[in-house]
Amino acid sequence: MNLINIWNSLQGIDGKEGIDPKTFIVRIKPNVLKLIRGKEKPSKVKFNFVFNFTKEDPATRQIDTNSGNFSKKPVIVSNTTNLSELYNTLTEKFLESIENFQNEGSGWQFKEVVSFSTSIDPYNPLDL
Repeated sequence: MNLINIWNSLQGIDGKEGIDPKTFIVRIKPNVLKLIRGKEKPSKVKFNFVFNFTKEDPATRQIDTNSGNFSKKPVIVSNTTNLSELYNTLTEKFLESIENFQNEGSGWQFKEVVSFSTSIDPYNPLDL
């Protein structure tokens, strides 16, 4: 969980097999908040999760795996933003997205978190 890959403004944390999304989100929170706190404000912050889902074909008993990429629009973070509340709000939306995806009747079920990434970029409202 300590492995952080750096690509310009994009930071990533690899998932780990056998950990449910809620546990993963709780475990990475301190690292993500530290990362956001260390960036100049105001900034645009965007979270992205990649999850693997599985589905069994009842006729053949074959198990298929498919990746789902879940991201939300960037949010503006200022020096007065409560980062813990923001993190909780954003990650709760991801958990809701997983639940909605599984409840669509497609038969896909959560298997694992593949990765989490966040992009943190300077925000200048006067830039066009």
